[in-house]
Amino acid sequence: MRLLFLTPQLPFPATQGAAIRNSQLIAGLAERHAVTLLTFAPPGEATGVWRGTAPIARTGMPPLAGLILVPAPQRTVHDRLHTLLRTPLPDMARRLAAPAFAAALAREMTDNPPDWTIIEGIEMAPYRHQIRSCWLFDDHNAEYLLQGRSAIRDMSLSYRPRAAAGAAYSAIQWLRLRRYERTVCRAADAVTVVSPADRSALLQLDPTLGVTVVPNGVDLAAWSPQAVPSDPLVDQVVAAGPLLVFDGSMDFRPNVDAVRWFCAACWPAIHAAYPTATFAIVGRNPTPVVLELAALPGVQVTGAVADTRPWVAAATVYVVPMQVGGGVRLKLLQALALGRPVVSTPLGAEGVTLTAGSDLLLAADAPAFRAAMLALLADPSRRASLGRAAHQAVMPYAWEHIVPVFEAVLDRKPHRGSNSELRTPNSADKVSLILTVRDESSSIGALLDSLRAQTQPPAEVVIVDGGSTDGTQAMIQAAADRLPWPLYLIEQPGANISQGRNRAIAVAAGPIIAATDAGVRLPPDWLGTLVAPFAAADGATVDIASGFFAPDPQTVFERAMGATVLPVVADIRPATFLPSSRSVAFRKAAWAAVGGYPEWLDYSEDLVFDLALRAAGYRFVFVPDAVVLFRPRGSLPAFYRQYYHYARGDGKADLWRKRHAIRYATYLAGPALALAARRRPWLGLVLIGAAAAYCATPYRRLQPWLADLTPSTRAQALAWVPIIRLVGDMAKMVGYPVGVYRRLGQRPLTHPLHRLGH
Repeated sequence: MRLLFLTPQLPFPATQGAAIRNSQLIAGLAERHAVTLLTFAPPGEATGVWRGTAPIARTGMPPLAGLILVPAPQRTVHDRLHTLLRTPLPDMARRLAAPAFAAALAREMTDNPPDWTIIEGIEMAPYRHQIRSCWLFDDHNAEYLLQGRSAIRDMSLSYRPRAAAGAAYSAIQWLRLRRYERTVCRAADAVTVVSPADRSALLQLDPTLGVTVVPNGVDLAAWSPQAVPSDPLVDQVVAAGPLLVFDGSMDFRPNVDAVRWFCAACWPAIHAAYPTATFAIVGRNPTPVVLELAALPGVQVTGAVADTRPWVAAATVYVVPMQVGGGVRLKLLQALALGRPVVSTPLGAEGVTLTAGSDLLLAADAPAFRAAMLALLADPSRRASLGRAAHQAVMPYAWEHIVPVFEAVLDRKPHRGSNSELRTPNSADKVSLILTVRDESSSIGALLDSLRAQTQPPAEVVIVDGGSTDGTQAMIQAAADRLPWPLYLIEQPGANISQGRNRAIAVAAGPIIAATDAGVRLPPDWLGTLVAPFAAADGATVDIASGFFAPDPQTVFERAMGATVLPVVADIRPATFLPSSRSVAFRKAAWAAVGGYPEWLDYSEDLVFDLALRAAGYRFVFVPDAVVLFRPRGSLPAFYRQYYHYARGDGKADLWRKRHAIRYATYLAGPALALAARRRPWLGLVLIGAAAAYCATPYRRLQPWLADLTPSTRAQALAWVPIIRLVGDMAKMVGYPVGVYRRLGQRPLTHPLHRLGH
């Protein structure tokens, strides 16, 4: 099989829990399958794409079919506050949001489609919308359960000011993660967890989920006493007296809580009984709270060490004083493999099949934990017997036994086959719907709701976001989980509309592309009506289906705006009509043949695309009933900006020279005629007649709307028409020369229209 792993960091070398699991699964599966790894580059290392042997030396890295390293995202305080205050998503859903990662994944799905994509941890789950293969969600923790336990734990410590804030944060994340984790699990083709407790937690979210337990494991060869290197510092500490050890990432909240609890509730009594004893807190990134513990007598905070094995192997007693958390503690398995006597809370040993009293000692509260520690420190023979039993008990958790369990999940057919069929559309009637967005939080909800209501749904929807900062992406992700078909969100900050559409079409799987735009609503029969010509008897000769659009006004001004600037069906000549990309469908092959949308052009791009298709001889069919509802601009400044950009696009693309020339001539001649009318009054009548004729078409379009208005609002609508005409013309006359200047000052990229002389 071709397997693609998505991981939150390069897991070679593996220095903490998630990376250890990821590295072992990747290494084990790479022995029998073509494995590609897409992940974030470590600080200071090069990014890029490698096929075959990667040009970097990494401890434990197996031969991979491919390695893709992208820059790690830099998350600011503003980003965190935005996620917390302005989106319904949990923090973990945005923690690793990176346009570079999304773009790399989109390319991989197109260029090297895998049989399975494996999402390692919930932080990578936001990228699920781009996955076109079957995909497995490897849930390293039941994350909602972890946050719920953290909230309860912090509430019990409410006398600490920071604990109250932590409790509030965890409570919010718990509620959000309940929804989010359930949604991710429901969408996945397979779900794996590390313990039966986590499986039970997920089944509480949805009893119908298919969840397989694939426990964490241990590398018995690396964690055998014979493989442990010597460490002079450890030898020196052991020579001074008994050594108690806890190791782990010391910026991980459950670990921080564990050592704080142990130092407060247990260590004073232990140190009083054994003044020469040392409690070593071993692990990278100790927080300020952890560093403060080093001030306690006998407590040593090591920070990151080259190898943790000498510390664990030398432990007189290994402690697992976890008060919160989930999953299976890899640190526990490693200590057991080294034959260390262990004292743990029940939560610390959760998920591992062990016999309390013979394989390790369990203590549920502080008095029991202190008693167990003091008893073991006083009884060398008991420590030895526990160590021997621990080593035997961990044998079933060798990775060579666990990787085949994970592999067997991939060998099974997905338990949500209907979704998988949609992800690999291959029949001629499959339609991919594409659109681009940027800061569309006010309108995207209505569009997605109307998509969900389509009587003929698309096989998939591909949305490219050009860099929204108003929560649009979060709204799309939240809505996507309620849709009955796949939605893929590609983040491409800075992309113009042409670039976004081309990216969406490039990754779309369907041979027929339907396009719409943000800011519209789709009637339930829109898509079915639009693509019907491709399924008709003569559909083989149809290349472009030209839909239509109608105003969807909410105010009197918008009614006047729609009548002034938007045509009606009666105005259309089907033989020459060029569709807007608000409502159009075309063959993907035709798009590719003309070079796609013109990426050198930021406005009027759909017109240039249409002209290229027509010049290449492709057949257009007008579908007047495939109407999208488009809300006109709601104010004169917004309208001015819109038409300025349109005219600038015309100038940049060298379109409609005659139209713009006539407009300039008219407005230059108008004042001259007005002056001449002082001597020849009949010229004034000509001017009035010309102005009336200029507004005749908008007034004709407005007529059906007037019956619903009061006399005063009717007068307002009529008065707005000439004002809108005037403002629109001013915008065009300002924008067009700007576009011409840009065209002359900087030649656009080569496009088929240029070769054809347009």
